[in-house]
This record gives sequence, structure tokens and C-alpha cells, in this order.
Amino acid sequence: MRFDMPVYTYIDACQNLDKLMDEARQRSEVIIKTRNGDLFTLRFVPKKKLLSDLPDNDIALTRDEIISYIREVRER
Repeated sequence: MRFDMPVYTYIDACQNLDKLMDEARQRSEVIIKTRNGDLFTLRFVPKKKLLSDLPDNDIALTRDEIISYIREVRER
């Protein structure tokens, strides 16, 4: 854990969660300190790219042509 970042109290975190999430996005994480002194981190987790995020490309091949090509490549 890095200690070069500000530490927020639990009360501040509850009242300003949206701001803490923005800061976690910029810094990758922020530290929250509870009343009894426990420390927690709020960490930003980047969204993974999914196949559904890729642009649609029309390759003008039929399903059978694609399957035929795959079989041909596997036989090599």
C-alpha cells in the first residue's frame, strides 16, 4: 500500500463516495481510515475489453466458409 496519498476518514468517505471513486480512478486507489484506526483501500478496477466491445466487421463469408477454413487450418 502506498502512503503518498491522502487518507480519508470513514465519515468523509460516506459523504463523498462519488468524489473518492473519481480520485481512485485517477490515482488507482485511495485509503479510508475507520474510527478504530483500521485502514481500507478503495481501488479502481479498469474495465476489461470484451469481444462485444469490438466493432462489427462484415467479412462477407458464410458460416460454412468459416468452418471450412478452420478445419483446413487445423489439418495442417
